[in-house]
Amino acid sequence: MFEAFDYRRRDRPLGPDDLSLLHAVLTEYCKARQCNRKSEEALAAARELIRLYQAGVVDREVLVSRLYARFPI
Repeated sequence: MFEAFDYRRRDRPLGPDDLSLLHAVLTEYCKARQCNRKSEEALAAARELIRLYQAGVVDREVLVSRLYARFPI
């Protein structure tokens, strides 16, 4: 219907609500892993979060679960 709202589009710009969610998940992840948010580890996690989100994974709990599955503590 409206292509702009299709989360599966990799070229769709992330809006403020999207970024807020991803930031919260990344902050939680970095706190649990005790890693600096500017570290390579955090950067890899951020890339994975954006990849997942743009692939259609938009639920916070699912994002957290998939992130920890990809980068276990």
